[in-house]
Amino acid sequence: MQQLRLTTVVAILAAGLTLGLSQARAASGPGSLDPTFGTGGVATLTIPNTGTAPTAAIEQSNGDIVVAGINVSESTFTSTVIIARFTSAGVLDNTFGTKGFTTTGIPNDDVSTAGIGVLPNGDFVVVGSAGPASSVGGVTYFLMAFTSKGVLDKTFGTNGIVNVSIGNGDGQLDGFLVQPNGQFVLEGFESATVIHGPTTTFVARFNSNGSFDTTFGTDGVVQVQGGLGETGPVTIALLTSGDYLIFNGSANVEFSSTGSLISPAETGPVSAFNATDQPVLFQSDGDFITAGIVAPPPASVTRFERSAAVANPPKTSPPPQPSDVFVDRFTGFGVADPTFTATTFNYVNPSTLEANESSATFLAFEPNGQIIAAGAITGTAAGSPNLIALARVDADGGLDTTFGTGGGVTTSEGVLADGILVESNSDVVLLTESTLANNAASLVLVRYLGN
Repeated sequence: MQQLRLTTVVAILAAGLTLGLSQARAASGPGSLDPTFGTGGVATLTIPNTGTAPTAAIEQSNGDIVVAGINVSESTFTSTVIIARFTSAGVLDNTFGTKGFTTTGIPNDDVSTAGIGVLPNGDFVVVGSAGPASSVGGVTYFLMAFTSKGVLDKTFGTNGIVNVSIGNGDGQLDGFLVQPNGQFVLEGFESATVIHGPTTTFVARFNSNGSFDTTFGTDGVVQVQGGLGETGPVTIALLTSGDYLIFNGSANVEFSSTGSLISPAETGPVSAFNATDQPVLFQSDGDFITAGIVAPPPASVTRFERSAAVANPPKTSPPPQPSDVFVDRFTGFGVADPTFTATTFNYVNPSTLEANESSATFLAFEPNGQIIAAGAITGTAAGSPNLIALARVDADGGLDTTFGTGGGVTTSEGVLADGILVESNSDVVLLTESTLANNAASLVLVRYLGN
């Protein structure tokens, strides 16, 4: 009888807590920290004696969040891939991997993750690059497949890992997408082999088991000298025609479904697009959104204030010059869309009205077509705080002033924006990291209410 009473009391307390959190969420406005997530809107993962940083995240159909990133040993400075799962309440899911996470390395190499995707069967694929930390070159590109339980899928590649060389081994992975048929596409560039020489853009397509799709290009790979190179952040889209459109903000390259170069590049409706965070974002109709900076800021730009400020140590280097973020929309042919209001904004310190260097590193769509931009603000005066910032832009341009303070929010929870995830209910999850002692760091997720 006493046990029954205790169980009843616990159930009543749990129900009261859930109701209280739901009421707190309902009382908060868009851009507020979600009180039902983690501790006051913040969830963390700390692995002793290591530094952990997120690079990409996806939402599962039940609201869980799967995060991919890197984990660096404090003693050896070697890096491994980490994949972790948090429940929708911001708690590590102990049924995933080992106590909520899994770390996996590439022998003798350091790794850098670039993206994560979900396969039709619910498994996950993490992609990135690997290479020796002590030398230049020798870069390879990997895909790691994990089951829904967070363990390597041994039926994929070699014991769950595919690691391939493309080109001269001195490049960078920029784009990644999962096709509706379960195939994967990687896009990147290889640096020139001579000073001032042309770079090479590459696209590689893999079957769902990790093998090269030899019906694409030459043995699964297409390389174009010159291409887009290192001229800016690159994103890739799969058009409904089956072609691939690659864009870097100022130029594009298109390949057919079999890997043939199409010139001039065309555009059209999009069925899948880049799964790595970039400040270039394709719409389903083939238009794209891009973000950048303009400096010095014009006098007429819209500004919104910081909502938090934590002083950093005084700067020893010259402070940056004021700059603003712009968000704009272009057609697939690179022509500015006259129906979109080009949006420019900056952050100011309300106590000094000090302008700042603002940037937008990541873009993501909300379900209603609004656009989330994430980046950083760096004070232009010595001792000014550096903060992470989010802003929301309406689907046709212009800041959404219902979000945060005048359209934006800032946080001092992390040291830089590592990525963003917009959930199906419009909530926004900021991926960041917090610095600890001895060069260690914790993976941090900060969730803001979308509605």
